[in-house]
Amino acid sequence: MKYRIVIAEDEPVIQRYNKRIVERNTEEFEVCALCENGEDVLEYLEEHEADVVMTDVRMPAMDGIELIRVLKDRRPGIITVVLSGYQDFPYVRECMKLGSEDYLLKPLKDPVVADTLKSLKEKLDRQRLKHLEQQFEEFIKKGEMAEEFIQWLELNGRDHVLVLLRSGCPHAGSFETLLPVGNPRLFELVKEWGLQELVMAGGRYINERLILLRRGSLRRFCALLEKRAEEMQGKNYYTCIYENLGSDSSRVQEKICLLTKTADEQMVVGKTIMGRPEQFSSRSYTDIDSRLRGKMTALVKGGQWEGLKDVIIELFRIWENEQASLHWIQSEVMDIITLIHMNMGGKQPDFIKKALEAMDGAYVYARSASDILFNLCDFVTEQVNSRREYRKDSKELYEDIRDYVYKNISSNIRLRDITERFYISQTYVNRLFNKYADTSFYDFVLAEKILQAKHIYEENPGAKIREVAQMLGFSDAGYFGKVFKARTGETPSEYAKNIDSSHGADKMT
Repeated sequence: MKYRIVIAEDEPVIQRYNKRIVERNTEEFEVCALCENGEDVLEYLEEHEADVVMTDVRMPAMDGIELIRVLKDRRPGIITVVLSGYQDFPYVRECMKLGSEDYLLKPLKDPVVADTLKSLKEKLDRQRLKHLEQQFEEFIKKGEMAEEFIQWLELNGRDHVLVLLRSGCPHAGSFETLLPVGNPRLFELVKEWGLQELVMAGGRYINERLILLRRGSLRRFCALLEKRAEEMQGKNYYTCIYENLGSDSSRVQEKICLLTKTADEQMVVGKTIMGRPEQFSSRSYTDIDSRLRGKMTALVKGGQWEGLKDVIIELFRIWENEQASLHWIQSEVMDIITLIHMNMGGKQPDFIKKALEAMDGAYVYARSASDILFNLCDFVTEQVNSRREYRKDSKELYEDIRDYVYKNISSNIRLRDITERFYISQTYVNRLFNKYADTSFYDFVLAEKILQAKHIYEENPGAKIREVAQMLGFSDAGYFGKVFKARTGETPSEYAKNIDSSHGADKMT
C-alpha cells in the first residue's frame, strides 16, 4: 500500500514538475492530488485521505502557513512539508514552529527529494505500526475488531502468520532484550532484521506477545529469535507457536485460542520450543493420585515435613523427566499447597495468598523444574516454622548479600549463587532488594558494575572496553557497552573521552 501525497502549488507548470520529481524518486508514495491553494487542499481532504501535504508558502486564498495551522488543529496525523525559495525563509521558520516536518528548496532536486521521502516513509511506518498495534491490542482485550484492521487483514491475510511468543523469564532475560515490545528500539530492530508488516499486542501475561508478521518472514524471525536467545547465554527460554492466517478475519480469535492452548500444553521450564500446533502431540504426566494424596495428608498431619519434602522432590524428579509443561506443574503445585493448608487445619488464613505470591516469583525466575521445587520446599518449611539454617533479621541478611556483591563484583554473579550461599529462595532475595534497595537483585548488580566501570575509567581513561568488561565479569564486551550506555547515556568510549578531556583541562589550570 502506497502512502498518499497532496501537493499544493498555485503555478500549474511547477505543480506538474513537483509531481514528476516526487514520483520518480519513490515507489512508496503516490501523488493523489494537485491543489492550487490551502482551501483546495482542505476541500479535498473532506472526502479523501492523505498522509503527506507538500505545500508552497505563498499561495492565493489560503497560504502555506495558514494551511499548516489548520491541519495541525483538524488533521494532526498528516505530515506537512514546506516548499519554498531562499527569500521565503522567515515564512519557513514560522511553518517549522507550527510543526512542519521538513522543508525543500525550489526548484526541487532529485537527491534531496529522495532523502526526504525516505525519512517520511520511516516516520509514517512508525505511525502505521503504532496505530495497527493499538487496534490489535483493542481486539485482544475486547474481541471487537476495527473495520480498518479487518480490511488490512483481509487484504494481506494470506501473506501473514499469527505468532504467540512467550518469554520464560521476563525479569531475568526480558522482552526488553529478547524482543523489545513497547520499546522505541523496536522499529529499529525490525528494520535491522528486514521484517515488514510486524504488528504486536500484549497477551494474557506480562511475558507473552501476539504477533502478526508476513509469512515469508517467519523462518528469518525464528532464526533471529534463536540467535537472540543464544546471545542471552541461557538467561532466557521461550515458547514460540505460530499458525498461518487465512483471509477470513472472523477466525483470528479461534486461531489465538488454539495458539494459547498449545503454549499452555507445551511450555517446559528452561526449554525453548518452536512450531505449529499440529506439530505437537498431546502429552500426559504423572498426577497426584489418591495413594500419593493420602500419603502426603498423613505426613502433614503428623508434622513429618522432611518426609513430605522427599515425596515432593520425587514428584518433581518424575515431572522433570517427563518434561511436564509449566502449566501442569503450576496446577499440581496449587494442589499440593491446598492439601497442606487443609491438613494444617486451615488456621493460617494468609497461607494460600502468601503461597501464590511466593510461587509467582518462582515461576518467573525458574530455569528448570528443580528451581520451582526449591522455592516450594523453602516456602513450606518457612511457613511451618521448621528448621532453618539461616535466621537473621531481614535487614541484616540484605546487608550481608549486598556486601557479598561488593566483594565479588568482578565475577559473573548469578542469583542462584546467592540462593545456594545464603540458603534462601530467589523470590526472597528479590523481595529483600525491592524492600531495602528499591530495585531487583539483577538491576542492583548491574548498577554496581556500571558504577565500578566509571571508577575504572576515571582512574584510567585509556582502558579498553574489552578489558573493563572482563574486569567486571562481562563475558561479552558488546553487551557491556549496551548496558553502560543504557545506564549512563554515553558509550564507554565517550565517557572515557570526556574524563580524559576534563583531566587535560585540570592540568592546564
